[in-house]
Amino acid sequence: MNSEEYSALYAKFLDGKCSTEERNLLLKYRDELNIQDFDNEERIKDQELIKSEIYTRLQSEISKTKLKRFNPWKYAVAASLLIVSSLALYHYIPKEKISFEPQVAATKELIKAGGNRATLTLGDGTEIDLTKIENGTVNLSSDVKITKTSSGEIIYSILDNPKNQSSPTFNTIRTPSGGEYQITLPDGTKVWLNAISSLKFPNKFTSKNREVELEGEAYFEVAKDASKPFSVSTKHTKVSVLGTHFNVMAYPEDVSTQTTLLEGS
Repeated sequence: MNSEEYSALYAKFLDGKCSTEERNLLLKYRDELNIQDFDNEERIKDQELIKSEIYTRLQSEISKTKLKRFNPWKYAVAASLLIVSSLALYHYIPKEKISFEPQVAATKELIKAGGNRATLTLGDGTEIDLTKIENGTVNLSSDVKITKTSSGEIIYSILDNPKNQSSPTFNTIRTPSGGEYQITLPDGTKVWLNAISSLKFPNKFTSKNREVELEGEAYFEVAKDASKPFSVSTKHTKVSVLGTHFNVMAYPEDVSTQTTLLEGS
């Protein structure tokens, strides 16, 4: 891939129009760029500073207390591609001192795009607009508590000593176009739900398996539990793990489910 092809594909990615294959091509291009390509020690130091600044900004944006946008896979890709863009500029303009502030600023704006917008449907059919409700307890049953944090995250927690043990009920969280949301399931698994997606899950896991249903795209950081496999069912397949980080894309119009393993097995 030459510089012009890379620039065109990178611009397409920023517009949100990249296919899975094109996204993987960009990541492959990133991996093929080697720091040894640079013959100037000062440039190597500058490149490391760029990495450090990107990491700091991303950590600030997606930290538990300041979470603005909930797609870590997209964060990782955006950060990686930004570094590639910076490296490419060094490679093709070898004797000019480059200012990287515009690229860093662009990534920051990309992260802030979208927003915490979703609707939660409880087992009894009650619909809750998570954008409009205040922080604090969203719903409280005899043994399950649902809380909205200041960062917009929804957390399910099982009460330690419930007075009554109720049967599990299924809840569904849905995001509109341009919306995203983070949810922590009753077992501690974290899910970042992308736009135009829905996740159906029990308000507590009581069976031998932890099963959820996905339509759209989501990134999972599964809480480890060797005795209870975690399964994601889609229109085309079922993914089962014990504890790992992975991304699943399964929109209704897709002819197959795309699963990307980021950590674990």
